[in-house]
Amino acid sequence: MRLKPTTWMLIAAWILLVGGYAAAALIFPPGPELTAFGDVMQCLVPLFANAGLLINAGSTHWRRNAFWMLLALGCSMWMAGQLLWTFYEVVLHQPVPNPFVGDVIFFLHTVPMIGALALLPHARSADRGIRHGYLDFLLLLSWWVYLYAFIVLPWQYIQPVTAFYGNSYNHLYMVENIVFVIGLGVLWMRTTGPWRWVYANLFAAAFLYSCSSLTINVAIDIGKYYTGSIYDIPLIASFAWFGSAGLLAFQTAKASETPRPEAPMPRALRSSEFGWTSRLAMAAVLSLPVMAAWNISVSVAPWPVREFRMVVTMVALVVLTALVFLRQRLVDLERLRLLAASQESLENLRRLQTSFAQSEKMAALGQLAAGAAREINNPLTAILGYSDLMKDDEEMPGRLKLLAARIQEQARRTKLLVNNLLSFARQLPVEKSFLDIHSVLKG
Repeated sequence: MRLKPTTWMLIAAWILLVGGYAAAALIFPPGPELTAFGDVMQCLVPLFANAGLLINAGSTHWRRNAFWMLLALGCSMWMAGQLLWTFYEVVLHQPVPNPFVGDVIFFLHTVPMIGALALLPHARSADRGIRHGYLDFLLLLSWWVYLYAFIVLPWQYIQPVTAFYGNSYNHLYMVENIVFVIGLGVLWMRTTGPWRWVYANLFAAAFLYSCSSLTINVAIDIGKYYTGSIYDIPLIASFAWFGSAGLLAFQTAKASETPRPEAPMPRALRSSEFGWTSRLAMAAVLSLPVMAAWNISVSVAPWPVREFRMVVTMVALVVLTALVFLRQRLVDLERLRLLAASQESLENLRRLQTSFAQSEKMAALGQLAAGAAREINNPLTAILGYSDLMKDDEEMPGRLKLLAARIQEQARRTKLLVNNLLSFARQLPVEKSFLDIHSVLKG
């Protein structure tokens, strides 16, 4: 059986990236060489993941392209944090400080991936305004930044306590990854066909990454982690799985040259399509007063920490409220546009109804004219017949014959008008004849 090129690429990637990293972690002892090898490999695996994901971003569907690009953006952000980690260990030859300044990059890299789920690339319904999606994404991003500043940053800069910082970071990061994993799980269970297989692979990769990142963070806090250790093997495998999911999706799409209609989405998913991100964004805004009330009345943190949290909440409230008002303004403009389009459609419908009514009147008039023409034709036929008899009678005086000829002429003229009336009423076929234009002009 001949394997496809993408299959060979997957096999080579897993052998070289995951297998090679596992072999190095198990064989070589901790040291600068293993650290450099581990840092370089952890910078390479996001590149493989990006290659596998972005290969699907060349379709004609903007929603699918944005889905794969947002997933790749998340991997790129993680790689940016890893490059900063590598700078400390490989270039500066220093241990990475704890707290690490690049932790916020590792934390925020999941936000684009969560935003990608809201695009529902498998859906067949009409596209939503992309501006609303951008604002929903900005709302979610701002909310996660606020949570990081509210929960984690005070123990890093305001009241530095490594234990509190690590505990807060691990819990918040775990919640963020759980949200992403649950979103993929829901899409996996509610779809059918090729997309179900794609979501299943992405779910497995995200679940493996969540477990590996939590394990690594705990190992860092207890001082057992070093770059190139066995803790990194699941992390390397998770990024290899993200890239594999993208390559498998590309292979599946390429195999089906003629697009087949996908199975209809479940009713529950159709009713909430594109809605959960906006609801989550609104819930994020409403959560700010709750967080502020908890900070004032329940929290036992030192006063500098609580004061910093209040300032952060006030800033986040201004930013998120401005985004909400902007989103509402765009929604109002969209509604005004739809209202104008509806009014125009209503006017067109009224004009069409008027046209139909006029057509019905003309049809009724035609039927009336046809009936009247038939009634007139009968006496006209008799008049023509009697006038012919009078004109051909030898005993009739010349003057009466002349009158009979004139009566016959006017009767034929009337009959021509009646025939034209019948033709107008579509009771008789229209007769075409040659016309002497010169006689018309002279007349």
